Amino acid sequence: RTDTYNCNNQLVSTGTCNATCPAAPKVTNFTVTPGTTEGYNTTKVTLAVTVTSVANISKYEFYNGNTLIATSTTTSKSTSKVINNLSTSAMNFRVVVYDQYGQTGSSEVQERCDFNSSYMVGRDKYNIYKCTTGRQYNIFVKTCANTEEGCRQAAKNAADNANCAAACSHAPNTSCYTDCWNGNYNGVYNNCIQHLCD
Repeated sequence: RTDTYNCNNQLVSTGTCNATCPAAPKVTNFTVTPGTTEGYNTTKVTLAVTVTSVANISKYEFYNGNTLIATSTTTSKSTSKVINNLSTSAMNFRVVVYDQYGQTGSSEVQERCDFNSSYMVGRDKYNIYKCTTGRQYNIFVKTCANTEEGCRQAAKNAADNANCAAACSHAPNTSCYTDCWNGNYNGVYNNCIQHLCD
């Protein structure tokens, strides 16, 4: 007598009674490690995964949410993949590992990204966001009405001739005029900086 047992239409054993599918693979470790940062943006991350499996491993699939971003066909029970195409928003990194019978195991790292700081390039304002995975990215906010150099010039103009209307035209608030009238020209500059993008 020869009995054949299948697992997801894959042969498990012949001539053996009560053969069943082996346990599905299990992800024991899945990490996201950020790479270098250029111009306030993390350029890449490394996804590393380790699994336990009774059966042989056939492939790994890496996702951002439900979008496939990389595949590895290694049969090793540990592998890593460098991901270069990163989003300027929070990412949900997920790995699915397949054994030789098509059984799967999975794990995910869902990051949270929060506002960290802002910076200027000329008149353009950018916000920097830092994520729980350690990566960061920037987003253009808008083109502002003034520049840091313009604020320095405004404070200088106020110091030179106490022309408070001109010095505070970019920051039309009471504290700017008060600082100018009182000769607090550092205050004029700081007010201008605070209201660059108002």
